[in-house]
This record gives sequence, C-alpha cells and structure tokens, in this order.
Amino acid sequence: MTRNGGLDVLLVQPGNRSQVYQALGSSLAAIEPPVWAGLMARFMRDRGHSVGIIDAEAEDLTADCRCSSRRGR
Repeated sequence: MTRNGGLDVLLVQPGNRSQVYQALGSSLAAIEPPVWAGLMARFMRDRGHSVGIIDAEAEDLTADCRCSSRRGR
C-alpha cells in the first residue's frame, strides 16, 4: 500500500502486433484488451494495492518508447 500517492505495482502489457502480423499489424490486426493484466490488477487492488497498467499495444509503443517514456515519472 503506497503512502506517497504513487503506484505499488505497474503492469506492462507488451505489444507484439508488429512482430506477429508484420506489415499487416498496423492496419488489419485487432488490438486486444489486456484482460490478464486487468485481472491481476483487480486482484491486487482488492488487497489494497495501487496498480497501474500500460497497454503498450494500444498506445502503439515500441520497446524503446516504453522505457524512455516512463523514466521521468
């Protein structure tokens, strides 16, 4: 349980659409919701923890962007 208003846990749903579907991934492949990340977050929230989720696939983040965009927070 966080005391300073921050997160206890940050779950990252990595995107792999471009690797699986290659060129078709940007326009034809569906973006699926992070169901498992949501289930784990609910479990932890029910026990009093503060949880955040980054859905890298929905935000169209690459591995490089995922690391650099969170460093300043």
